[in-house]
Amino acid sequence: MRQRQLKWLWKRLKELQGMKLRREALLMKLGAARQHGPRVWRLVEIEVDATQATFTYRLKRDRLWQVRRRAGRCLLRSNLTETDPAVVWNYYLQLVQVEQAFGNLKGDLALRPIFHQNPSRIEAHLFGLLLVPILFSCADSGCTGIQVLETQTLGSHTKPQSHKGGKPFLHRSSS
Repeated sequence: MRQRQLKWLWKRLKELQGMKLRREALLMKLGAARQHGPRVWRLVEIEVDATQATFTYRLKRDRLWQVRRRAGRCLLRSNLTETDPAVVWNYYLQLVQVEQAFGNLKGDLALRPIFHQNPSRIEAHLFGLLLVPILFSCADSGCTGIQVLETQTLGSHTKPQSHKGGKPFLHRSSS
């Protein structure tokens, strides 16, 4: 994609060089070209004459080499300075998996924003939101049994229980 944008910018600069424009119009057209391809604009050095409506441009080859070398790589910044980078990367991958699970769930169920009026429905919705990543990680890792701990908050509502044989079940409390 970046190569296509660079070709477009190079062609556009050649067109602009051939046009007879006033200096202000030239600057406006250069600004529009810059806005069209901001990432590739950094790869080209442009010098505009201070008095006339002319300019010169050249490719920054060292910068292009650097960009091509870094293509497809990911830079992950974190405030966890004392943690091993491999552990931070695993945290990031887990986050991506959870976000993907939520996206798949919302897409499959065609969910839209929900505005609850009843507090018990809000708690049930939150329970579902907490349960999805747990079930997704269990299904993803292929586990056959899982023990989910009860919490004080969900104590009077549907309580997740352990399941065996890969079939989860929910136990509705009598209170």
